[in-house]
Amino acid sequence: MQVNQRIWLVIIAVIAVGFGCIHLSLSLPKTTGQWQPLESSIYYQATPDAKPSRVEHFIVDGEKLPADTNFLIDEPDLLDFLSDYYQLLKNVGALTTALQQGTLIVQTADAAITLLPQQRNLAELPFLFWLQWFCGVLALLLTLLIWATRPATLVIRLFVLTGIGYAASILAASVYSTRELFIAAELWRALSLTNHAGALLFIAAMPSLL
Repeated sequence: MQVNQRIWLVIIAVIAVGFGCIHLSLSLPKTTGQWQPLESSIYYQATPDAKPSRVEHFIVDGEKLPADTNFLIDEPDLLDFLSDYYQLLKNVGALTTALQQGTLIVQTADAAITLLPQQRNLAELPFLFWLQWFCGVLALLLTLLIWATRPATLVIRLFVLTGIGYAASILAASVYSTRELFIAAELWRALSLTNHAGALLFIAAMPSLL
């Protein structure tokens, strides 16, 4: 394969990965209100003019699900036990399914509110998403361009692996760590595993360059 063909292949691949991450993030459902953890409780603000109310529990398929501030956690790896990790994914997944079906109810200290899913738009993606997205896409672009334009020596290959690992880790995290609250359990697990695999690849390849 010629160098110019490799460069075009790299550009197409990076564009596909970058837009894929944006698409995934935009596909995550949201509500019309705002969620925030405060003093070991979740508070929900239904409208910008409303006062935040403490969430007592959610109602999913007619059953109460206690509100847990971990529902809003950015990184599930911060949990102490693996069982807590799986339970978090299960609970958030159940909330997400109920929201998408239009059957999720949040019981606050003031009222019971039926939540309806809303579509995210580009303007609503937070700064943290774009920061992680930019770093991941830039790392992937630079390392793959080096692969495309340099002889395939062992050092080059190891360097490319560090870039791929870093990009995979941070781009996966950019999606799940900047959700509002809701994400499908299977998607969150897949992104979390991608984050782990990318980090391990980066850690394994980087010392080999020294």
